This record gives sequence, C-alpha cells and structure tokens, in this order.
Amino acid sequence: MTAITPTLEKRATATVIIKAGARRNDPYSVFQRKKRLGRALAWVAPVLVLLSWQISSDTGLVDKRTFTSPTEVGEAFWTLATNGVLFENLAVTVQRIGIGYVSGAVVGIVVGLALGWSILMRSAVRPMIRALQTAPTLGLFPLFMMIFGLGETAKYLIVAKGMGVLVALAVIDAVAAVPTAYIEAAKSLGCSKWAFFTEVILPASLERIITALRIGIGIGVLSTIGVEFIAANEGVGRIIWTSWNLFLPAQMWVGIITSCLLGVVGNMLVDLLQRLVMPWQREGDRVVS
Repeated sequence: MTAITPTLEKRATATVIIKAGARRNDPYSVFQRKKRLGRALAWVAPVLVLLSWQISSDTGLVDKRTFTSPTEVGEAFWTLATNGVLFENLAVTVQRIGIGYVSGAVVGIVVGLALGWSILMRSAVRPMIRALQTAPTLGLFPLFMMIFGLGETAKYLIVAKGMGVLVALAVIDAVAAVPTAYIEAAKSLGCSKWAFFTEVILPASLERIITALRIGIGIGVLSTIGVEFIAANEGVGRIIWTSWNLFLPAQMWVGIITSCLLGVVGNMLVDLLQRLVMPWQREGDRVVS
C-alpha cells in the first residue's frame, strides 16, 4: 500500500501540471494574454515616441523651430488650457463635428436603407452618390458659403456631406449583400415588412454601418479642421492656422495633438456603440491566434 501511494501522487501531480499547461495554451487564454499585452503597448508606444522626440530635439537631430520639444509643447498646452483658450475653441470644434457627424450619419443610414431596399432605385442613384463621394469636400465649401452664408450651417454641411455619402454607400452595399437564404427564410416564416427590416436587414447591415461610422470619425475631424483653416474665427483648426501665421510651433503642436485626441475619443465612442448594438461581436469573446 505504501508503494502504491507515491505512484498515485505522482500521477495526480502530473495531471494537474498537464491541465495547467493546457489552460495556459488554450486559444482563449492565449488571446487574453495578447489582449493585455496589447493594452500595455498602447500606452508604452506613445511614451517611446515622446521620449524619442524629446531626445531628438535636445540633441539637435531635428529642427527645434518646427519640432518643438514635448516639454515646450506641454508648457504651451498648460498655458492655453489655464487661460481658457484651448477649451473654448475645443468646444466649438466638437460642436461642429458632432452636429455634422450625427446629421450626416442619420441621413446616410436612411438613404442607404431606402436605396438598398429597391434594386431599381439602387441602380439609378448609387452611381451619383459615388460621383459625389469623389467631389473634394473642402472644394465644395465655397459653394456652400455662397448658398448658406458665412454662418455655421455651411460648416455643418461640409462634415455631413462627407459622413452622409460614406455611410449611405456602406449601407447600400450592406443591404445588397444580405444573404438570399436569410431573405427566403424570412419570407417562408411570413415576416411582416417591419419585422423583415428590423430582424433581418438591419442586423445584417450593422457591421458595415459601424465600420462606416468609425471611418467617418476621421473624415469629420479632417473636414472640420480644414473648414476652420478657411473661414472660422474659433476652433482647434483656427489655433493651428493662427499659430502657423505667427510662427508659434508649440501652440501649433497643441492644436495638432488635440485634433488627434478628438479622433481617439471619437473611435472610443464608436467602440462603445458597437458593444451596445452588437454585443455578439465583443472583442473579448473573439478568440484569435
């Protein structure tokens, strides 16, 4: 009996070790480790960039007249933040992006669903929307100012144009790509038009809609900053433009970095929206190698 007990203990220990190793190497555990590492690198990478920038500026590897050191940019940021200039202009830019982005997205989704529903309408109108997509957004701004004046309406419409066209095309293609099997199954179950729309068409289109909304963040920020270069007395774009005219590179970098942060925050909001409307596609539930 005493000879058998150590053998059983060894087998039990070996079994525990094997199970622990299997847990460490199963796809989900590997994915979670990579996910945690990715989150850490998301913070480490910007720090390394800032350190490289600071060292390059201090050692003269880059021209300090254009690539002002991060410490000087930080001082300029603090000055603009404490005197209220940064946040006043940031609020104006956020308002322009928000109104143009949301209105363009809503119109784009409605138009895309309506055109995607009808083969004839889709065939007739989609080429014109694609042509409008190639029209330079800022090139249309003078036309919008001629029609709507120098107020905020023209600025909102510039953002809405870029957003609406992008979303409309994405939704049209998404509706057209709904698998025939889904459509036939819905018809065989006797779905009403509303149920067919809410239970089949819309869920099948959500992924492309979210993708378009994410891409639209960049379009919204770029369009708004560009418009503020041309015809605006306030906004983050105006900070960049005025700083360039007065050769204040530190303040110019504050505006550039702020516009980048707007894009980051916008993408975070789209990610939140995706988790709310598409809970089955949460990143943590997808196991990849």
